[in-house]
Amino acid sequence: MELRRGFRVMIRDKLILKLVATFCLNAFCNGGILLAMVLLFSLGLSDHGFGFDPNRNGIIFTLFSLMGLAWQLIFFKPLLFSIGGLQMYKLGAVCIGTASSALPFLSLIYWWFGYSIWTEVVLWVLLLVLLCGVVIGWMVAGSVLVTMQTNATRRTMQGLVQGTNQSLSSACRGIGPVAVGLLFSVSLSVPPRFPGLAFWVMACVYGACCAVVMTFTSEEVARIQGLLPPPPLHSDLDPDIDADVGADVADVDIIKEQERNEGSGT
Repeated sequence: MELRRGFRVMIRDKLILKLVATFCLNAFCNGGILLAMVLLFSLGLSDHGFGFDPNRNGIIFTLFSLMGLAWQLIFFKPLLFSIGGLQMYKLGAVCIGTASSALPFLSLIYWWFGYSIWTEVVLWVLLLVLLCGVVIGWMVAGSVLVTMQTNATRRTMQGLVQGTNQSLSSACRGIGPVAVGLLFSVSLSVPPRFPGLAFWVMACVYGACCAVVMTFTSEEVARIQGLLPPPPLHSDLDPDIDADVGADVADVDIIKEQERNEGSGT
């Protein structure tokens, strides 16, 4: 029942629909990209993988976690205040999309230059650079999109919209690894047997998310920044939604009356 009401709210508000769809697509890719990296790093060199043993895989994901921690503690907040949530999301989508596209090609360094200490150093340097891109996009998407949804949603609709968003994104997050694992297997089963298909599909999805965000109108941008209140959601199809909207309008009237009283010193 609540999920159905959430769908009705999203259908009547295009901005909420865009934000929820973007969040779900990000959840799909974020759920799959870690699995794709494990599969690629563990794949043998003869199959155009990295040929990493468990020890090297452990090092990679330890560094990945440390990068994520450093991003959250040092860079996230200053950058958010500097460029804003919308631009920050675009930056994250571009970073993780570019990194996803490029990761499968790194193993070709061994094929082009052979195995040596220098090729190993170059591989790890480039790999860490691309991992930084994955970290930025992976860490930015959820928190920034939730903030934009909160700003764009009426106060009395917060629970309904966020609950619907979490339900849909959880399903997408679960489907992500299944789809990515299938794509990875297919890419190794058909010519040219190169393990890039899953990464390129995810890069396209991240690019689509960025494109959706770039379609926001000036009014929608003002809403997600909290500068413009959401429009009323009057509907003849769901009396409960109308009741929530009426309660929200009444609350706004009360707040305005309080502000007038404070301004007049009464």
